[in-house]
This record gives sequence, C-alpha cells and structure tokens, in this order.
Amino acid sequence: MTPDIIYDQMIGMGCASRVVFSWGGNPGVGSLHRFRDAIENGWPAPVEIEEHSHADMAASYQAGASGLPFAVMRGYVGSDLPKFNEENPTDHLPVQRRSFDGHALR
Repeated sequence: MTPDIIYDQMIGMGCASRVVFSWGGNPGVGSLHRFRDAIENGWPAPVEIEEHSHADMAASYQAGASGLPFAVMRGYVGSDLPKFNEENPTDHLPVQRRSFDGHALR
C-alpha cells in the first residue's frame, strides 16, 4: 500500500515509470528521497503517480482477490484526493436499490 525502501531503490535505478500507492513515505525510514526526486525533478526519470486512500487500496485488493473488476467505496466523499487524481471516481451512475433476492425496491 505504501511505498517503501524497495520502491525507492527501484525508482532510483530507473525501473519504475508509475507508482500506485496510498501514502508516499515510510514511517520507519522517513522520506523516500528518489521517489521525491522523481516527482519534483524528474530524476532519474519522471514517475507517474496515482494516490489512493488506505481504505481504497484495501478494497481494491479485496475486489481483485474476489475476481471483481472494481470495489465500491464512499470513502472519497469530502476528500481532496479526487482533485489531484483523475483515476478517483467522483461521479457515479445511479444504482437501483435491490433486495437480497434481486428484485428492485421501491
């Protein structure tokens, strides 16, 4: 979920062009210097980032493990993440409420 030293080393070697994560840092070792250099200065190579919340990453892992194409979340309501990440859905198609047997509720 969160980039660590291994991510930082891979970015520093130019092995990563995109990082999907939930928090850009490591509480055990502090700032990830190559990660920051790649984002701020494009060094050693530019890195595309996609940031999500911890809850969204966990829900995505669960959906993938369950064979589902996506996870349903309401965790971005009131968050700033959609402003900074085009991948975060902010508009949703209306979903018809259904009972447990699949019949539409009124």
